[in-house]
Amino acid sequence: MSKTVRLLYTAAPLVMTMLASLTWAQGARTGIDPTMLTFEVVSVHPDSPEGMGGMASVQWRDTSYEASHVTVKELIREAYGVEDVQIQNAPKWIDSQPFTVEARADSTAAESMKNLDDAGLRLSREHMLQALLKERFRLTVRSSIKQLPIYEIDFSSEVPGLQRAIAGTQYGDGATWGDGSPMGAHWVSYYFIAGHIEMKGQGASIDQLVDRLNQKLTTQLGRTFVNATNLKGNFDFDLTFTVPWRTVYGPMDSSLMAGGASEEGSTDFSLFSAFKSQLGLKVRSTKGPVRTLWIERVEQPTEN
Repeated sequence: MSKTVRLLYTAAPLVMTMLASLTWAQGARTGIDPTMLTFEVVSVHPDSPEGMGGMASVQWRDTSYEASHVTVKELIREAYGVEDVQIQNAPKWIDSQPFTVEARADSTAAESMKNLDDAGLRLSREHMLQALLKERFRLTVRSSIKQLPIYEIDFSSEVPGLQRAIAGTQYGDGATWGDGSPMGAHWVSYYFIAGHIEMKGQGASIDQLVDRLNQKLTTQLGRTFVNATNLKGNFDFDLTFTVPWRTVYGPMDSSLMAGGASEEGSTDFSLFSAFKSQLGLKVRSTKGPVRTLWIERVEQPTEN
């Protein structure tokens, strides 16, 4: 069953070069190279910047892709698994001009994708979007690793808030989608209001938690999150914290946000203490290797 996600930032998780090779190795067990699959039909049309209230609608439906009111920067994030702070030398228009994109794979690619595992399917979708960007927006990028500010997540103590998930649990009474249907296992939900954030892990890995943090907070905080715990397997957890939040009108008044202890010295930033007290993990501000994309060329889309 496909799900529609409406969000301001359609971002994919942080993906390092080693992940791509690992994913290909997993997909290769089926005898299919995920990086060779492309869309057969692609339609791209510019939208009004005021459309949909500034929100984007993105949907993967099996082997088709439908996106409304997405910017080229959002497409790059999804195609390359990066966040805003990792995209460099970007012209301003790729973050302001929205588009509607509709794409469909041919029957041969569709049949091949059915035989891919989850990792192979994810890689195939990324490469299909990369090919779309190259063909329709003439995008060329150069990838490199740079030392940038990061939030490193590591052990703090015993892990009281992380409970090993029981295999097969469906979480029928857990977090739900917007239509009320259960999210199920292997998912980290995200609820936000006025800088207050609640995240619920249901049979989820620490990598999934870090992915969700990167999707939702990297642009606001200007840092990527990195998993340094080496924890394997899936967990159930609840996490609640606050962060400083910048709106289109400037920083949100801290009096409107819940307070909390902070290593950053601010009463409206409880991410550090929350990870320690609720999950038994520590968050450290440091610098580390981060994959970046340097945009060498990008153009307004070609006509359909």
